[in-house]
This record gives sequence, C-alpha cells and structure tokens, in this order.
Amino acid sequence: MAKNFVQEGKKLTLTAPTGGVKGGQLVKIGSLVGVSQFDADAGQDFVMAICGIYKDLPKRSHASEEAISPGDSLYLDADGGASSTPALSKVSTSNGNVVAVAVDSAATTDSVVTALLRGIAV
Repeated sequence: MAKNFVQEGKKLTLTAPTGGVKGGQLVKIGSLVGVSQFDADAGQDFVMAICGIYKDLPKRSHASEEAISPGDSLYLDADGGASSTPALSKVSTSNGNVVAVAVDSAATTDSVVTALLRGIAV
C-alpha cells in the first residue's frame, strides 16, 4: 500500500455546520454532498458517506418534470425546492454536476427518492 494512502474516501469525518446534522440527512458541505451517518451538533465531528445507495433522500417535488425513473441522473437542488433543505432533482443546476443516480422510481408528487451517491463533488 502507498505510504501516503489515508482512506478509501467513501466516508469522511467532517465538522457539522451551523444547525448540526441528523442521521440520514442529505448534507452539502463546501463541494461535498453526502448522507450524515448520525446526529451531531454544530461544531462536532460527524461521518458523512459520499458513496452508497440510500433511500428516503429528499427530492424536489414541486415541478411537473420531476417524475424519476431508475437510472436518471440526479443533481443537487441546494434550495430544496420549497424548503431550505438540500434535495435531489432531475433538473440540472448551474454547475451541472450529477451527484447521484436514481435506483427506484419516484412520482412527481413524491418527496423522497432512493439513489446511488457517486462521490462526486459539486
């Protein structure tokens, strides 16, 4: 193994932002997008997975083009549609980086989706 190897990079230890994080929450810190593995108050260390399949991730549900099929590319909607919570969307953001791929269908009115996080920075 290389002497400068640190870790696989599938899960990262980071500092929770203002407001803290909840386990299972979709989180954006800087250019990283992932899912918090447990609750942490602001300023505490927490583990964020940036790869893997997660269910019940928030999905933008206020637009008619938001029905999702398996294999659809998903982008980060930092505004979360109607809320301030980050959400996944089929609509490309200004930076255009795909952060996940849908692994299950989600109707236009659904507020959550099951997706494969790709470990891609936005």
